[in-house]
Amino acid sequence: MRQITYRCFFVLLFGVLSTVSGCEGTSTSYDFTERELSVIKEFLSTQLPVGDDLLMHLKARTTVRGVSADPEKLVQHFSTLSLSTAQDFIQINKKQSALQLDVEFGRRVQIDFKNELENTFRNGGWESYYELYPKSLGIAEISRVGFSDKGDEALLYYVRNAGWMAGRGTYVLLRLNGGKWTIEDTYLFWVS
Repeated sequence: MRQITYRCFFVLLFGVLSTVSGCEGTSTSYDFTERELSVIKEFLSTQLPVGDDLLMHLKARTTVRGVSADPEKLVQHFSTLSLSTAQDFIQINKKQSALQLDVEFGRRVQIDFKNELENTFRNGGWESYYELYPKSLGIAEISRVGFSDKGDEALLYYVRNAGWMAGRGTYVLLRLNGGKWTIEDTYLFWVS
């Protein structure tokens, strides 16, 4: 019996250490470039209603769930997406990343650096969340940004949840026009 207990302990310990030490897709880095952050900031500004005081929570760690591993498949969903952008997007999102602590996207986007939202959900789910944040549009996750070889095209993946059956995951293609990133096309990957 004691031998089984020790084996279970070591299996559990190995699992925890593997997760923390950097298995593919689970290790975290702080590698966001200024160019990526500017794309994300431009995009997030389009997701908040103008002149309203609603806010959005953004998870500090990037999402890698649902990110395609096939650049040709991504290209098929967009009429103008270049293969180089899709390849860069897939490469840069192989591992989870985290936003730097000094990053800000405006007063209406609150970044959850301390994973405080997890505690809210453990204690009552969406009902508890909206009791604490009645003017929230929900919780968002975002990927890192892939760029074309020319640097004038960007692709990101965005998840937004606003309730148990109110979520979606969307690929967003942006184009640099006159020094500003604008949404050119989107592909709704999933919806609940």
